[in-house]
Amino acid sequence: MGRNMSLNGLRGLALLLIYTVHFNFGGWPENQIEKYTNFNWIAVDLFFVLSGYFISNLISKHNKDVNGYLYFTINRFLRVAPVYYVSLIALLAFPFLYSSHPETYVYIINNIESFILFSANMAFHFNTEPMGIGHYWTLGVEFHFYIFFGALFLFINQKNHIAICLSVIFISILLRLYLWGEIENYSIYRLTFTRLDGFMCGFIVHAAVSQKIKVDIKHVYALSLGLFGLLIYCINDNQNVHTWFVQCFGYALFPMMWATVVWIVVHNENGILAKTLRNRILNWFGTNSYSMYIWHLIIIMIFKDDIKNIIFSSFETSFVMNNFIYSLSMFAISVAVGLILYKLIEEPFERLRQGKIKSYLNKKLINNNLTNKGIIVK
Repeated sequence: MGRNMSLNGLRGLALLLIYTVHFNFGGWPENQIEKYTNFNWIAVDLFFVLSGYFISNLISKHNKDVNGYLYFTINRFLRVAPVYYVSLIALLAFPFLYSSHPETYVYIINNIESFILFSANMAFHFNTEPMGIGHYWTLGVEFHFYIFFGALFLFINQKNHIAICLSVIFISILLRLYLWGEIENYSIYRLTFTRLDGFMCGFIVHAAVSQKIKVDIKHVYALSLGLFGLLIYCINDNQNVHTWFVQCFGYALFPMMWATVVWIVVHNENGILAKTLRNRILNWFGTNSYSMYIWHLIIIMIFKDDIKNIIFSSFETSFVMNNFIYSLSMFAISVAVGLILYKLIEEPFERLRQGKIKSYLNKKLINNNLTNKGIIVK
């Protein structure tokens, strides 16, 4: 499947929504914008829904056997590992860049096995994470999803995928209800088996598309608007990422909202929404989103204090204006650094993965008589 520009634009939108939270856009005294921007953590669920959709497509192209599973897992590892490990190595090799936050270096050293094994979310369950690495939990959830559910869905007929996904969502809700009050709310937010709803919603959309299940688009619009209305209600009711309703049910309902958006975009490519998401700016951010996402909290940790001191001591303007200049400056630095590192790390390795590594793996597959069975590197 070639790159869908509308879905790529949706990925870019997810990145920008996360930026508004972490760069403190709207975080000003007595500013009503803040309660809306603080809810933009749901953009993480959009990333999960998109991952579920695309991974479902990849799984459908692999053989239903152990070799197919191994091939799929290795391929996904090679896609996400280079940027992640380079960021981890940089944090370990250059602690002087963030000398004002030595706790981050100590935390990584003390939990190094969790970071190496894409399980930072498990480390965060036992010890609250320091500054600069809080977003690594999402990679843990995503890679665990590859390992556990890659196996599950590879060996099960696609006709049963929707039923399995709905079952997993239901079990996740029950698990969150059981864990509420028993463990820290941050753990419920970050543990793998309490945050699978988004991937399952993405899987459902792709399975429905593949199986050509007919759904009245008007019903999808109605569901999307209803869920969006629920989101607005939660925001105005001062709900947040850790309140009971949001944690127990919102973690399922908000991914469903994003899933309806993906459904609409896929089924109505000439619609206003799909055309808007094909915007060049959103697609540019979508293409660079992984590198920019991985590095943005690290950039904040390194530059935050210095940039704030420079701005608040240099500009004789109001606090609100100074804060806006700070947010905009951090955004610009993060985008610039993310783009540079995309060009230096992600893009070259992706060319290598799609070139020499792909050729090498295909030769190995041919030796195992698997290539002729239809396994394709994507």
